[in-house]
Amino acid sequence: MEFNTPTTKTEMYTILNDIFYYYRTKRGSFQELELQPLELTRMEYVAATDDELRSRAEVLVSAEQEREILERKEMINTRVNEIGLHIQEIEEDLDEEVQAIKDLYEESREKVERQAEKNGLISSGIVVNKLAELENQKNLRISEITLQKNNQKASLESERITIANQMSSCATYYASVHQAQVSAKFEELKAERDKLTREVFEYNNALDEKEQKYANTILQSNANMEIKYLEISQGEYNKDQLIEMGYYEDVINCVCGYYNTFTAATAYTELSRETKVVVYLEEYYPQILEMYRIRAGL
Repeated sequence: MEFNTPTTKTEMYTILNDIFYYYRTKRGSFQELELQPLELTRMEYVAATDDELRSRAEVLVSAEQEREILERKEMINTRVNEIGLHIQEIEEDLDEEVQAIKDLYEESREKVERQAEKNGLISSGIVVNKLAELENQKNLRISEITLQKNNQKASLESERITIANQMSSCATYYASVHQAQVSAKFEELKAERDKLTREVFEYNNALDEKEQKYANTILQSNANMEIKYLEISQGEYNKDQLIEMGYYEDVINCVCGYYNTFTAATAYTELSRETKVVVYLEEYYPQILEMYRIRAGL
């Protein structure tokens, strides 16, 4: 019970009488617990339709295929350029090797001619045959090297043509698998949508159950309190009930609130003469009196 601290003895007894009436004789109506709403935030999710998912799958697959086609074409161009450089290297190697063969046989020819001139055989058949043999060997070696290099070039050129042809087939390949990939992506998006829909439903359903449980708890608490109230209101309150209700606490606060305005010695003297207050304090009266005596050092 709420009350102001008394400033006079008359006011103290008036408040004590109100407290006595409030706790011992007054029978108020039962007040139920008010149900305060729980602050629960539900998940909001608008699931996409199948048509929306198909459109999204089409966009995603098309973008992915375009990226893969560009990457594939870039790889093809890179390989074609590598082959072109390799062919160029073979041609340069061929020119270098042919020139090296010519230089080698030219040195041999000059050596034979110098030796023949030294021996006065420059016009002999032996020298002429030797020079012809060197020329034939040179031409044969050049032919062998040229054939070898041309075969390498032909092989690389064939590979370059084959790879280059793949350029035009990139788009054709992805066009052939486009619908299958769109269908697969649609099923993937659909599975994600259904999973999220299920999770949102389960989450919000759990909140519904929590709110219902909370409401049931309040209902049960009100029922228990009403039963307890009815039990208490059937007759006189016993001491334990009065303690639980706060009767003695309010009485002590009222009495001490008034006598605390005096010195401890004065409060002890005045309270020891005020035997009417025992009606309200009951067995707490000597305890309060002893408290003031100790405070006063008596």
